[in-house]
Amino acid sequence: MREPVVYGEFERRDGVLFRRKCFLQWGSSTKSIGAFVGLNPGAADFLGGHQELEQRMVGELRLDHTLRQLVRLIRHIHGDEPEGRVHVYNLFSLKDPQSASAVNQLQQVRDTYSPVEDEISTHELQEHPWLLLAWGLDRSETILKSKDRWLDTIRQSGVPFFGKLHPKKNDYYHLCPRLQSDRDILLDDLVNEYKQISY
Repeated sequence: MREPVVYGEFERRDGVLFRRKCFLQWGSSTKSIGAFVGLNPGAADFLGGHQELEQRMVGELRLDHTLRQLVRLIRHIHGDEPEGRVHVYNLFSLKDPQSASAVNQLQQVRDTYSPVEDEISTHELQEHPWLLLAWGLDRSETILKSKDRWLDTIRQSGVPFFGKLHPKKNDYYHLCPRLQSDRDILLDDLVNEYKQISY
């Protein structure tokens, strides 16, 4: 059972670190297996640890907890030996393992960065057979606006999407809860949600 290789691109801007691109690669195919939309790249880092960036760097990344949970989901829906790529998108690309802190930092960098920079076109979305929405339940104004824009683009694209919807907040749970037992429950729920949209 092979682990995927994770590739990403980081950028440092005014002292703040952003992960601009990321995908998980199984085998040699460049075909998309699917895509994941999260809140932000929390604990993302280069393989072998943090490296100082002048401006921009591309390289192999380590699997953090969220990406490990994503790998588990891919194996449940595509088997132990998938072939292709899973693309990882975020509502905003500012790297911070504490989501509340990351949202606060957004206000500090608003003159040099906007989450709109991380949004993608309907054409790019249509390269994926499905989208997993797991961006968490943050309801701050900036994040809500970003979620609304993503949902509009996703609906326009016509790409099937799924996620674990909160029963009252009408929003999608984060992919990786803190407790392992909750991760296992969520994984089962997501597999069932995927089966509802699978073609």
